Amino acid sequence: MAPSIPQTMKAIQLTGYKKPLELNEVPLPKVGENDLLIKIGAAGWCHTDYQVWEGVYKSETPIIQSHEPVGTIVAMGPKAEKAGKWKIGQRVGYLLFRHQCHTCAACKNYDEIRFCQKADHAGLDADGGMGEYSIGDADNAVLLPDEVPFEQAAPLMCAGATTWGGLERLELPPESYVGIVGIGGLGG
Repeated sequence: MAPSIPQTMKAIQLTGYKKPLELNEVPLPKVGENDLLIKIGAAGWCHTDYQVWEGVYKSETPIIQSHEPVGTIVAMGPKAEKAGKWKIGQRVGYLLFRHQCHTCAACKNYDEIRFCQKADHAGLDADGGMGEYSIGDADNAVLLPDEVPFEQAAPLMCAGATTWGGLERLELPPESYVGIVGIGGLGG
C-alpha cells in the first residue's frame, strides 16, 4: 500500500541573501515524468549552500536549499516507473543535476551533464532537499544500502560523489595506492 502523500510540506527556505533561513509550509513538489518523490530522511548543507545563502550564485528566492538529500521513494513519474529500476519504499539519494535534455553534447558525455543548459540543479536554481519531500531525477539517483544511516549517506551525494568521480577518472586497479593532497573536506 502506497504511503499517504500530503498536498503541502514543511521546508526550510532561503527567502533572501544573508537572512536567517525560514521554516515554511509550501506546496508539495510536482512529480514529473522521470522524477522520484522522496520523503527526506536527511539532507546536507555544504559550502555551495553557504555560497547560495551569501548570494554568490544569484539563486532566485525563496528557494529550498540542499543538493545532498537522501530518503525513501514514496511516488514516481510514469517514465521512472516504466523503466522498472525503482520501487516505492526504496532508500535513495540523488545528485543535484536534474532534468537534463539527454541530447546535447554535455549530456552525451555523462561526465559533463552539469553543463546541460536544460537541466536544473537542486538547491541552486530549483528547490532542493531541506524539506519533508523532494524531487530527484530517476537517472541521477542512487540506491542506498539499508545499513548506511541517512545522516551518513547525505554528504555522499555531493562531497562523496565529487571525490569518487575523481578516483573513477584515474581508472586504477583496486590494489592501487592514491595520495590526496589538498585542504578541506574533499582533499584533507
